[in-house]
Amino acid sequence: MTELYLSDLMKLGGIDPDEAVLIRHSVGDIAFAKCYENGSESIEQYTRLQAEHFSDGFKYWLVFIGEKGRGARFFGAYTVKGKHPATPDNMPTGFPVPEMFERNVYQYDLEANDFLSDYQGRLVIDWGNSAVAWHQKATNPKKIIAVNSQDFVGYDNLILSFGQLKDIVEKPNVYDKYISALSAVKAVYLIADRKTGKQYIGSATGSDGLFGRWKEYVKTFHGGNSGIRDYLAISLDSYKDFQFSILQIFSMNESKEKILNCEALWKNKLLTKDFGLNDN
Repeated sequence: MTELYLSDLMKLGGIDPDEAVLIRHSVGDIAFAKCYENGSESIEQYTRLQAEHFSDGFKYWLVFIGEKGRGARFFGAYTVKGKHPATPDNMPTGFPVPEMFERNVYQYDLEANDFLSDYQGRLVIDWGNSAVAWHQKATNPKKIIAVNSQDFVGYDNLILSFGQLKDIVEKPNVYDKYISALSAVKAVYLIADRKTGKQYIGSATGSDGLFGRWKEYVKTFHGGNSGIRDYLAISLDSYKDFQFSILQIFSMNESKEKILNCEALWKNKLLTKDFGLNDN
């Protein structure tokens, strides 16, 4: 079988490998792990912070996220448009590693490139033996080992930051397994503010399942809940610290009455009407 390499796709997409650098982020790095949990916007911002001469000679950046072993999953491609010194004044609101803006680094102006956009989060390459080299020339041979979507972690193990939920909603080709699983069940769910510990318990009883309900939070931040709406009126950006998880799942045939009764029981167990964000 003929082997396919990343450089082959780059040439077909009109990107000269001589003009590109490959970047592989590791979730084992504490700073990057915080950005990874925060979603794509923070990952992109983390990527933009590099040394002054990092991109000398390179017009394009291809960004990957490391997996077990030598695998690296494609995150996105960017065209470099410029750079300027990174200072606390130009740090985006909610960036989870503010100390990075206090270092002697530059903030690169990156423009998302459509190259392999259909394969974002799906294309996996073999990074090679030099996994410790987190950036390499794109001329180095990188064999494509898989084109797939993100595997669903299971209902019990599912813990999503707001940024991760936003990614799932906005990237259906990457997270089709998540969307299918979350659309197939009704549920009682928990939203927790990771900074304050405030909790909200809600339920998904509609025909579009839990995914349909959680999409509303990405769209409105409060999901139509008055308790959360009042909370965000005081602290506008708190939704960025929301964490979503599942307390109990039900079949799509389960009655709304039973689910609401279970929701009320969870509220009593966790005291979210007395100390949390539930107001009913």
